[in-house]
Amino acid sequence: MNTNVIYNEDCVKGMKRIPNESIDLIVTDPPYNLGRFEGDNFTEKEFKEFTLKWLNECYRILKKNKLLFFTFWSDGMYEMYNLIKQTDFNFIQTLIWYYPNISGFKGKKQYTRTFDPIFVLSKDTPRKLNIQKGPGFGTGDCWNMLKISKPQSNFKKDKLIHPTQKPLELFERLIYENSDENDIILDPFCGIGTFISDLKRQYVGFETNKEYYNIAKQKLIEKIGCEY
Repeated sequence: MNTNVIYNEDCVKGMKRIPNESIDLIVTDPPYNLGRFEGDNFTEKEFKEFTLKWLNECYRILKKNKLLFFTFWSDGMYEMYNLIKQTDFNFIQTLIWYYPNISGFKGKKQYTRTFDPIFVLSKDTPRKLNIQKGPGFGTGDCWNMLKISKPQSNFKKDKLIHPTQKPLELFERLIYENSDENDIILDPFCGIGTFISDLKRQYVGFETNKEYYNIAKQKLIEKIGCEY
């Protein structure tokens, strides 16, 4: 299996080429079916079928005792939990990504939306966390609520490019605490390549949008020094 590569193709099709139990960690931000970008428009039936397909492929290629982290949106978290229970994954917990700098709704009829859930699933018993010396993560305390600002168009480090882009710090923390050097990290919906960091890991990603794929590919080249 090739590593340190981004593929410009559908992840369900592409993951079929990955051998069984060969991935050390999966961190991703899948479609929410909110119609916010190309490839995020499904009927309810199509969305359920697609979600189960990519989850089942992730289970097949993930090594035993390893983890899958994926973000979702708060209003759909209960429906997603029901889909997770239809797979062979063990549901471990739900982390909360709290973003204080932006909200989904403001008004008199609803409380302000300031969080997204992160589902944590394992294949068999999960590994222990690396929480002692996380880079830039403060005391090393392990909390289930992660307070990290959403990317914005005026940010320098986390400049918003993709409409559902996640913070670099969020993915870097999950990767650091749940994998080791030279582990293979997979992001089936990698967007602009947020999962690629300065950590010494090997990366495999899939992205269907050509523009985002090119950004992710260039980032991989700059971070890893690999050649396409």
